[in-house]
Amino acid sequence: MTLLHKTAGVVILLIALILVGHTIIEPLYYESTKTAPYSSIWETIDIIVSGSLFLCLIYSTYFNVSLRPSASLKHWITAKCWLYGTLFSIVLFLWGWFSVLTEKFIPAQGASGYLLWIFFDAFYPIISGSLSIHILLNANDIKHSMEQDNIDE
Repeated sequence: MTLLHKTAGVVILLIALILVGHTIIEPLYYESTKTAPYSSIWETIDIIVSGSLFLCLIYSTYFNVSLRPSASLKHWITAKCWLYGTLFSIVLFLWGWFSVLTEKFIPAQGASGYLLWIFFDAFYPIISGSLSIHILLNANDIKHSMEQDNIDE
């Protein structure tokens, strides 16, 4: 199971880095037009981000459910931020993705669509990156990772 958790953590982290990297690099190599406002690489990135969202939903739900009543406030807030941040990211992503996939879905097109993607591209890597780092650091004992502080004070 440790290998599975480490693999999931690495996959989530790599996808977050790909998302951030392409968001930063795209303006350097691609010139937007009205007919093609974004590069075609986003279609592939969107597919792998959907997989990352699914993994984040699984792990954030697991960490939320595994909280004990005696968990510290820090762990409670962290688990809730991961879960609700992931759910918020899923809503933003699907709303934006459906507007890309079909021309009939108008609410997320134009200026609101661009703003949605800018916000998602900035917000989601923070949530998924922090979650993946926690998974990687606690892969050996993921079941009890939200019960105690793993940092010596």
